Amino acid sequence: VPYPETSGYIIGTFLACRDHYGDETFLHRACRIGDWEIALQAPSGGILSRPGSPDTRVFNTGQVMLGWGALFEATQETRYLDAACRAGDYLLALQEQDGAWHRDTYCGPRTYHARTDWALLKIGGLSGNVNYSEAACRNLAWVLAQHAGNGWFNHCGFHAQDPITHVIDYTLIGLLESFLLQPDVFPMTPLPVLKMAADAICESIDRYRVCGIRGMIPASFNKDWQSADDHSCLTGNAQLAYTLFRLFGMTG
Repeated sequence: VPYPETSGYIIGTFLACRDHYGDETFLHRACRIGDWEIALQAPSGGILSRPGSPDTRVFNTGQVMLGWGALFEATQETRYLDAACRAGDYLLALQEQDGAWHRDTYCGPRTYHARTDWALLKIGGLSGNVNYSEAACRNLAWVLAQHAGNGWFNHCGFHAQDPITHVIDYTLIGLLESFLLQPDVFPMTPLPVLKMAADAICESIDRYRVCGIRGMIPASFNKDWQSADDHSCLTGNAQLAYTLFRLFGMTG
């Protein structure tokens, strides 16, 4: 079944491919995805967890907003920004006083909603609506309050299971990209916290060596950055590689 969440955030990848290769078919593909997402948008402004489902999701909505924002920047077509603003209004309406989202989530408030904060900051900048940036600021404060002191974030996974690596990375990259986009929403830089997490992940690459392959990160971790997994999550490897590469570019 076509998946709105990942289709939303892959739009930026197709647009990057268009710029890199000079191939306009990537832009056409990205626009087709963006238009499909508009057709799926619920009257509330939220994005369905999947076509045919009655449930909208905070996280999925944020990921589609990132795609619409990238499309608006690339095309200046206002339908993409308008859809993103409707989605932003949906997120504002659902946010609780503590800054987190408790409703229309997969399993309650989660730190991986930092990736939704990234989207709110992006659309806030493009639209000039400070309410979106202020909402992102409130949730980012909640996310940082979940830091356990060793680079780990409580409530970063699904239910009580050990979090899988691609969800762990959603928190890390959400914080990093939000900081790069609008550093003044943070009372202090989150980079030391992100570096703790990155150091723990880098150490695990040599410690575990899934299937004996250096660079294959175990599929999940517990709060002490330990894992009993003998397999790896391809999505998590790709997303963590991106985050580590971004941190390398910033820190050397």
